[in-house]
Amino acid sequence: AVYTGDLLLLNAAKPDEVKCYMCSNGVVNEDVYAWEMRVDEEDLISDPRDCIFRLVVPQTYHAVKELYKYEPEDSRSRSLLEEQVRQEERDNEVTRAVRKKIRSGDWVQLRHEKSGKYLTVLTKSVAERGRGTLRVGLREGGPHSRFLVSSFYKYTGVGEVIRYNLQVLFSAMKPATSWQLNA
Repeated sequence: AVYTGDLLLLNAAKPDEVKCYMCSNGVVNEDVYAWEMRVDEEDLISDPRDCIFRLVVPQTYHAVKELYKYEPEDSRSRSLLEEQVRQEERDNEVTRAVRKKIRSGDWVQLRHEKSGKYLTVLTKSVAERGRGTLRVGLREGGPHSRFLVSSFYKYTGVGEVIRYNLQVLFSAMKPATSWQLNA
C-alpha cells in the first residue's frame, strides 16, 4: 500500500511513451518541467532530488488566508490572528507526522522534497502545451495545492487502497474544470 510520507517520482507520460518525470529546482526556479529520461544521452539532471515529491495529508490554510486579508483595526486582533496562524502551523506539523494508507478518493498534497514547496496549479497561467490546460509550479501551499487521488483504470473503486506500481491520477478540482496529472 501507499502511505502518506512516501516518496514519489511523478511520471508525466502515457505508459507507451518515453518516460518523463516531473522535476523542478524549487529553490532558484519554481517552474515544474517534464524531464525526459534517456540514459544514453548526457542530458541527466544534476540533482536527483529535483524529481522527488513526498505524499502528504492536505494542510489547512484558513488562518493564513485571513491574515493576508486582514486590514489593521487594532494590534490586539492582529496578534490573536497571528496566534491562530502559529496554532494552525503546529496542527499541520502533527497532521504531517501521521502515516495513513492512501485510498482512491483521498485528497493529498505533493511536497517537493528538495525545496519543501508544494506542487500547485497556477490558476492564472496557461501551460505551454495542451489546449485548455493550466500551468503547475512550486509554491508555499494553498487551496490549489490539493489533488484528488483516483485510479487511472476504472476497475479500482473509490475507497480502495492504492497499491505500489498502480497508475493513478492526481486531479485538482480548482478552478471549475478538472486538471489531471499522471503519476
